[in-house]
Amino acid sequence: MPSDGTSPYTRRINRVIDYIEANLAGDLSLKRLADVATFSPYHFHRVFAAMTGEPLHRFVMRLRLERGAHLLRSRVERSITEIALECGFATHAAFTKAFKAWYEVAPSGYRNAKSKIGQTQSNHWEVRTPSSAYIEHRKRLQIWHGEEGQRVVNLEDEAAVFFAYVRHIGPYAGDARLFDRLWKQFAAWAGPRGLMNESSRYFAVYHNDPDVTEEPKLRVSVGCTVPEGTVGSGEVEVMSIAAGTYARSEHLLGPADYAQAWNWVYRDW
Repeated sequence: MPSDGTSPYTRRINRVIDYIEANLAGDLSLKRLADVATFSPYHFHRVFAAMTGEPLHRFVMRLRLERGAHLLRSRVERSITEIALECGFATHAAFTKAFKAWYEVAPSGYRNAKSKIGQTQSNHWEVRTPSSAYIEHRKRLQIWHGEEGQRVVNLEDEAAVFFAYVRHIGPYAGDARLFDRLWKQFAAWAGPRGLMNESSRYFAVYHNDPDVTEEPKLRVSVGCTVPEGTVGSGEVEVMSIAAGTYARSEHLLGPADYAQAWNWVYRDW
């Protein structure tokens, strides 16, 4: 069965992946996920493995551990036990055992950069703001002045939105032709339905941390906001993006500049 987005089951499997990602601490049993996909458990298990290249149990475990690895680096104020529970593990010990089997290092070693893997991650996230830089604060607006010029980060409260998308699984960095194809594919679906208009907001949602997830398993979804109740079809599915406080930083980018912009936001800011 094809796993390149051409299967008639693509939309339903993407729906399941969205559900898993949003409920890592919840019930991710075969029966529950088969219900989300509207398949029988037996048929769902076979279809999921064929389309993703991973058995369901391994896929769920990978996403839980990747979320854990990301949180270990980005939420240093949180305990390992708190992170374990958020990622769907019943105990600190269960998380540690699974994490060590997957990454060959304990969570504490990964976080504290006391191993080769941890050191690699730590070096990547080392703040490189030049000593001559300074930050100007204006309520929820931060203006960074430095050697590379001025950069602005604004914190904004956003309501929940519904997002129609097409999805790519695999490498995407610097691939302008890939994104051109994805946007044309999405526009061919959304345009005739009148969903691309002045009130639409257009996103590319990156689901994984590229420093944690292997390139062949990276996921990116492109599309636009749609009214509540919009139903996907073909290869297009609809997901919700949660309400919350988001950081917005505007950059003028070419195809090869995205990684640098993301690194600045996540590493320095």
